[in-house]
Amino acid sequence: SWIPECQAYHAAFTGNPGVVCFFGDSITYQNQVHHWALYGQGKTAEDTALCTWMHVHSTMNFDPAAGWTDDGYWLAYCDVNPGAYSYTARSGIRSDQYLQGTYDLPDIETLLDTYLPEIVLIMLGTNDIGAGFTAAEFKANMQGCIEHILYQDGDTSGALRGTIPIMSTIPPRDGFDVTDYN
Repeated sequence: SWIPECQAYHAAFTGNPGVVCFFGDSITYQNQVHHWALYGQGKTAEDTALCTWMHVHSTMNFDPAAGWTDDGYWLAYCDVNPGAYSYTARSGIRSDQYLQGTYDLPDIETLLDTYLPEIVLIMLGTNDIGAGFTAAEFKANMQGCIEHILYQDGDTSGALRGTIPIMSTIPPRDGFDVTDYN
C-alpha cells in the first residue's frame, strides 16, 4: 500500500502546519479558487474546520502590509504588483521560470523556505504551451518543481521536506491540445 510510504514521507515535515500555498500563473493569481474559501455559501462544519486549519481569513485584504503569510490564499491573491503578481503566483509565468525565479517572483526553493507550507497546490502549464514548449520539456520542469517540494534544495538524495505536493491539470486553451500536458 502507498499510504504508509506517504505517511512516512510527511512525518519529515517541520514547517508551518496548515499552511497551504498555491503556486502558479495567472489562473492561480486571479483568485478564482479563493472565493469559495472566503465567501462560499453552504459550507459544512467540516468545510469551516478545514478553512480554519488552513488559516483562511474571513475577508479579502489586498494590502501587503496585512502580512498574512500563514494564509496561502492571501499569498496567492494579494497584489505585490497590482495586475501582475502576488507572493506565490505570477501572470504569464512558465514552469521553467518558476523553477529559477523571474519577474520579481523568487525561485520555488525560496518560496518553500519562506512560507514552509504543509501542502503546495501547483498549477502551471498554460503559458508553457503558449510559448511552444513540448510536453516533454514541460514535464521535466514540473518534475523539477515536484523535487523541490519533496526534497530540501530539490536534491532527491537529500533530506525530505515533508511538504505534500498537489498537481493541478491545466484547463483547455483555444488553439492548443493540452492532453499531453495533463
